[in-house]
Amino acid sequence: MAGFIDTLKLETYNECEVYTNLKSKKVICRTTNKSNVKFKGSIFNLYTSSFKDSYIDALNCEVGNSFIIAFDESDVKITSIEAPEIYAFDKATIYYRSISQALVMENAVKSFIKKDNFKNTVNK
Repeated sequence: MAGFIDTLKLETYNECEVYTNLKSKKVICRTTNKSNVKFKGSIFNLYTSSFKDSYIDALNCEVGNSFIIAFDESDVKITSIEAPEIYAFDKATIYYRSISQALVMENAVKSFIKKDNFKNTVNK
């Protein structure tokens, strides 16, 4: 998948793999059941939700604003210009790079939120 897309809604299931290189104003991405999505390019607003051991990677994508929800041992990796808003539950792991500290709205005891070069862990 490549090119300019105004708004993209992407839902993946059952070990699906998606690799993109796009430019978009808004992307809504939901992954579940061991599916993987990898973004490259630029996205102004990225909304992600990851469930059941799935994976979203937007480290090599220029993201303006991001909103991240992760559950059930999922991994999400994002580079965000603005401070990402993060919800992490059920052994989920979120890695982020941002100039600003993340807005950690919720963080379950066994979930991890890691900033920048993945050395610092933030726990609520």
